[in-house]
This record gives sequence, structure tokens and C-alpha cells, in this order.
Amino acid sequence: MKCFQLEEHELRGRLDTLGASLMPPPDPAMRHVVHMRFLEEQGWMQGSTFVIRSHRMDSVLYLGPAAPEIALAVDSALSTEGGYDILSFMLFRTDRGQMCLWSGDLGFPFWEKSRKVTVRLLSERRINEDGIVQTYDVEFDG
Repeated sequence: MKCFQLEEHELRGRLDTLGASLMPPPDPAMRHVVHMRFLEEQGWMQGSTFVIRSHRMDSVLYLGPAAPEIALAVDSALSTEGGYDILSFMLFRTDRGQMCLWSGDLGFPFWEKSRKVTVRLLSERRINEDGIVQTYDVEFDG
């Protein structure tokens, strides 16, 4: 995790820019739902705006209130190629003038149909056994 102190107008500008790249909801006939649960260590999410960005789609999949669980309706095309993607998570704490970022360099099969994903947002970066920096851990149920 890396946090930045920003002026209120800078935070609003970044949120506006991210909102412009928000994916439109997929056609109901061509979508499935992935349930994401978020674990974090320091109560960062309370009262914040949360963003989930897909590097594979080069767009924002979610921009809204931070919550411990988010159900994402995603285009079924994302389940191709094993459903792998690299995600970034952003948290905007406007009351503190802060933007925090958890970015990934490692792909995970997030988008398999009916998948339940637990994402642990780490307070410190960690290097895994392959030498890749991680700012979040992922576990799958189903």
C-alpha cells in the first residue's frame, strides 16, 4: 500500500477521471457475478470511496462506497484465458485528503464464473517467493 496526501480538488479530479473510465454495466445475458470480500488491517475503508481497476480491460470496474463485500457483475468474456487479470485497488479518504493504492504485478484468475474472492489489503508491501512485490493477497472459494 502506498498513500498520498492530496488537496481536495486533486482528490475530486482523480475521482472524476476514474469515473470517466468506469465500464458500463454488461448486458445481463452476457455477464456473471464475482463476489469479492475485502480484509484490511487498519479500518481504512470506513466512510471511503473505493475503486477496483482492471489492467486487462484498462478500465474501472467499480467506483463507489467502500464495503467489506462487493458483488461485481462482469462481462463473461473476462472468464476467457483462465479469467486472469491484474487488479489495482484505490481508496479515497476525502476527510483526510488521502488516496491509498494497492497495485498488483501478479495476475490471478479473478473472473471465473461464480467465483468468490477474498482480497487481503496489506499495510506493507511484501516480496513473495518468486521475488514479486505484493500489496495484496488473494484467496478463492469456488
